[in-house]
Amino acid sequence: MTEAARKLPLDAPTSGRTRAVLLGCFSIFFLCIRIPQFTAQWDGEDGNGHLAAMLMGLAPPNEMIICRIDGNAQYHVGFAHPLPPYLLIALIGRVVGLVVPFASLHGQSLIFALKAIVSLLQLSVFLAFLFLAFRYARTRAAIVWLWVLAMTPVALYSSNEVQTDSSSGFVFVALFFIGAVIAQSSETPRPVGTLALLVGSFAAGLGKNEWSFCLGAAILLTALAHPLIDHVLARSRGIDLIGPAHDALPMLLAAGIGLVCGNWANYWIDPVNYLGGWALLGDMIFRASILSGDTPSWWTSFTERFPYVLFHFIVDASILIQLLRRPQAYSSSLLLAIAYANALFFSYLISSWGSFPRYFAPAYIGLGASFLMVLARLPAQEARNWTVTATIVLVALQSLNYQRTFHYWRLWRGNTYVPAWVTKYENNPERCILVVDYSFVLDRPNVEFIHAPNGREFVEEYLTKTGRAACPP
Repeated sequence: MTEAARKLPLDAPTSGRTRAVLLGCFSIFFLCIRIPQFTAQWDGEDGNGHLAAMLMGLAPPNEMIICRIDGNAQYHVGFAHPLPPYLLIALIGRVVGLVVPFASLHGQSLIFALKAIVSLLQLSVFLAFLFLAFRYARTRAAIVWLWVLAMTPVALYSSNEVQTDSSSGFVFVALFFIGAVIAQSSETPRPVGTLALLVGSFAAGLGKNEWSFCLGAAILLTALAHPLIDHVLARSRGIDLIGPAHDALPMLLAAGIGLVCGNWANYWIDPVNYLGGWALLGDMIFRASILSGDTPSWWTSFTERFPYVLFHFIVDASILIQLLRRPQAYSSSLLLAIAYANALFFSYLISSWGSFPRYFAPAYIGLGASFLMVLARLPAQEARNWTVTATIVLVALQSLNYQRTFHYWRLWRGNTYVPAWVTKYENNPERCILVVDYSFVLDRPNVEFIHAPNGREFVEEYLTKTGRAACPP
């Protein structure tokens, strides 16, 4: 057997034609299972209208709508979130707008196009992971895992919204884990793995402040824990962790430098919103989390989130079992990836800020990638053991059960009452003002409205100021 043949995955598909067919079939599967979301109305959640307007070129990436009255739209400049994810959304909208005529789309066709763009961004991430699985995994279990990963509850629900956590921010965080998958392989030259982590950490630093905070914590944890784990494995199990995948120092330096540079670029692009993001993060921790003593609200949020976070607990437990059974699969880059994914997960889990599933999208792709890294480091026969099989089956069954529930099938409809209500007052002979989320009037430029998520107090003050009345339900 030649040296090149020895390096090929043992039972993974190796022919170019097979890989092309699998990529095509996966793309069809990925998009088809999201048809319920594409054909549904908006759910009225704040942010969909703002991000959709940026995609359509109706609003700049640093402004959020207040109202549209007497033909004049008013915007609030700036918000407490770093700007790069919104800039990427606007850029994607410009590119897509060259081939998709947003201005001529209305109603369900416009919603379909906007939600499909978000799903195509997610699909690009999955295709990248599939390509890496072909390159590094020794077993078809890694390919099966990615198919199952694409149908989890948080993945499906994220396709129902135009939000940074599940679109541009999802890409930023995924780039780090793509870099980690590349770096974990003993076949990857050290300069290539180091560069991959540098680029991935830079991308993560361009996202929300909490994503940077979590990566910084993961880098620190890895720096402290890896020498101890290395020592324990060498002393108690006689395992000698050698090679580029286990050399933590270059990996941690690359991740740290990338993260610092990403945050510097983030600040340089828009210092006000970057600093505002840190202030908002502090507010979330000390005012709306289990740490603030808001336990009843947290528990209510947790029960609503449970269908979306069960995946994270299953995968975490499976990764731990795999590493205990086969410690040779351990590497410093794997530890960093697991630490980052869990920091993303638990930082949102302890929060009672909101029960929105999209908040768990970055942790979801992180844990999914971490499990893929474990599969890539296991020998082919080990990657077909009962714990791997049980993990894939459990995640698949929970996803299928979720799709059978009323909550999921409600996505076929979205909020059907509001569009009918908006149509009723579209010509507006009463000259009343609709108090509604921006998403429902994106394609109705003549409708006068106040963006409802601004809050009741704000809406009442604005109506008094303009001398107008809100449209009755």
